[in-house]
Amino acid sequence: MKSAWEKAQKTLTEKADRMRSNAPSDSTQKMNEASTLDRFAEIVAEGPDAVTYHLASTEYSDSIRKTASVEVHGLALRRENLGSTRNLSAPIQSGWQPGKDDLGLPIHLTTMLEAIELHKISLAFHYDEYWTYLLGLLLERVGDFEQAIKVFESLQGSYAQHATLHIKRCRAKIGGTHDAETEIDEHLDEYADALNKVGQDGRIVTMLKGLLKSKMKENRKSSNKNPTQPKAHDEPLESDNLEAASCVAQRFAEFLSEGQFEKAAELVASSLDLSANDLKVEYEEMTIYDDEPDPGPFEVMVMQCTPDMPNMEADDVAWAYVSISGTEFNEAVTVMISQDNGGLRITDLEWGRP
Repeated sequence: MKSAWEKAQKTLTEKADRMRSNAPSDSTQKMNEASTLDRFAEIVAEGPDAVTYHLASTEYSDSIRKTASVEVHGLALRRENLGSTRNLSAPIQSGWQPGKDDLGLPIHLTTMLEAIELHKISLAFHYDEYWTYLLGLLLERVGDFEQAIKVFESLQGSYAQHATLHIKRCRAKIGGTHDAETEIDEHLDEYADALNKVGQDGRIVTMLKGLLKSKMKENRKSSNKNPTQPKAHDEPLESDNLEAASCVAQRFAEFLSEGQFEKAAELVASSLDLSANDLKVEYEEMTIYDDEPDPGPFEVMVMQCTPDMPNMEADDVAWAYVSISGTEFNEAVTVMISQDNGGLRITDLEWGRP
């Protein structure tokens, strides 16, 4: 999946360039880290196996490996968002097919396969149990049940207990004995009973169950008419506008985490009427606990960037959710990126995790 490797290479190169651009003139450490990311970018163009081999033979700090991993993981999530939908009624368009999850939600298979490669590259740089669990879910969704089982079986920590159910389900899918409707019946009936016990009306859940099962039957019929492998001419989906908007969101959050509020303010539309000091006050209110600023290091990741949010206007390009994590906090900003005076700027901003 060469296209995924090239995207990872570009992402790491851009991160290195931003690091150099934002670093103080006397910061030898930042310059060295940027050079290391450039080296990673060269290696990643050869795929996840090359990354694993190189890291095994060369010593790098956990911090710079995690930085590379976070950048590629964020890209993987954005590719996954682009190649999937949570809309059960979405029409099956060219290159798309029902996924192999229980609901059969539509996926663009070649784009999802690209996301899988990016997840593997991210994990080659730095192992994360939750991210490994997400890779297993993604493999299951594209129908690669054997590989999904291997990933789930590799989990050793707290997610191992969650993986047990997925392993059982994947094996049942391989054997043709999995009954998605029964599983959904059990989960939703349990939820409806829980609502009834606390005095809430569980009938809405029962109604939802009927709608879901009806749509699942439609999707199964469609799935039988669609190939389970991508056609040779199916290329991964591309969206230059989304990546440009994602870059604005990423840079904005990076400037905030680095205390460069003047630069952050340059990315905010004048319609929001937010000064650099306003951003500083809001950011510190969100991230400072017990009157002590977090010493860092900080991780910034655009976890979602989508053009399909309700109430978007003509000039709106994308809605983005950006996580910002430090040693003592795990927060986020949510932004709307829009065309504004010939460029992309933030026209709506919310502070904190949902």
